Amino acid sequence: MKKKVFLLAILGSLFFSLTSCNKTRQIIYYYDDDDEEFRYEEPNTSILPPLIDDGTVPDTPTPGGEPVIDNFDDLDIKNLATIDKNGTYTVEAEDLDLRGATLQAGCAGFYENPSSEYPTSGGTCIACVASPTILAFKFTLNANATVELNIVCAKYEADYNLDANVQLYVDKNEPFVTGNTEFGHTEQNQWYNWKTVKLGTLNLTKSSHVLYMKVIGGAFPNTDCFILNVTNYAG
Repeated sequence: MKKKVFLLAILGSLFFSLTSCNKTRQIIYYYDDDDEEFRYEEPNTSILPPLIDDGTVPDTPTPGGEPVIDNFDDLDIKNLATIDKNGTYTVEAEDLDLRGATLQAGCAGFYENPSSEYPTSGGTCIACVASPTILAFKFTLNANATVELNIVCAKYEADYNLDANVQLYVDKNEPFVTGNTEFGHTEQNQWYNWKTVKLGTLNLTKSSHVLYMKVIGGAFPNTDCFILNVTNYAG
């Protein structure tokens, strides 16, 4: 039985803001009326139409007021990491351009601020991202190097399959195959049971590269950040 979800509100709405990575984010908090925990709701994948073939905006807007973007070229693909030596580089998920994202039914925003007992990199994660959605970010190598790419994410459902829901790939390479990664919640941690999932390892040339993400199934996982482990830096 579905429980009523409501936005903790004063006069209908109460918004909190969080500054992370030099950006101010509007954080929306949801509570279940029985146990005051964020509740998962199956995404509605049919609420938004695609862009019209001639590039015009569809008559029905997204819940956030933006048109659905179905072309990576329409995204602002920001350079979120510049690699100039061996080491670990972190890309915050909240810095992604979410204009191409579809909001999951029952949600009012893409950003969440888990409490300190479920720590996140940068203090914020993204959630409520349903299909159809495209996301991407750029990282720049100042020399040839080997890059291991990881996503730090969580999903309430133990049977959630990342490969079946999201295609993740760099440049024009084939999508990564992560295998059956175990997700799921615990009694103490319902929504932020973070897992570091290795996407794959690539030998890349000195250049800018793009990690593309396309939601092909029901939903993108709650995502804290991406971790790039760099070795064999040739500079």
